[in-house]
Amino acid sequence: MTRVLGLAAIHNGHLLICRKIDTWILPGGKTEENEDDLACLERELDEEMPGLRSTLPPLNRLQLLGSFRGTTPHSGKQAEVIVYLGETTSMPVLTSREILEAVWTDSPEEFELSEITRKIVQHLRQLSLIGH
Repeated sequence: MTRVLGLAAIHNGHLLICRKIDTWILPGGKTEENEDDLACLERELDEEMPGLRSTLPPLNRLQLLGSFRGTTPHSGKQAEVIVYLGETTSMPVLTSREILEAVWTDSPEEFELSEITRKIVQHLRQLSLIGH
């Protein structure tokens, strides 16, 4: 099973989602050899979302949201996504080197979400963290 780190970045009830190919997911990615969770998240955010980290608390102070399992949209492999929650101080304009598009939304269900991202969104709704 592939292990992936993700960030649920939230600002005033809006969630940041990213489009890779034709599916929307959270920012994040796979750990590299000898890389811990926070090092992976830091590297992935710097690669995918330059500028986002400056709007977040220090990564070592992010809250662990949980672990979510499902099928990845492009490879069809099983993955476990470890998700951290980060309340942002603003909604930065995003420029990405690795993703096709990124949006802040209070209605992520309107997008073509991956199976795992749908589970994460449901959990965030249960906690009343998005869409208010």
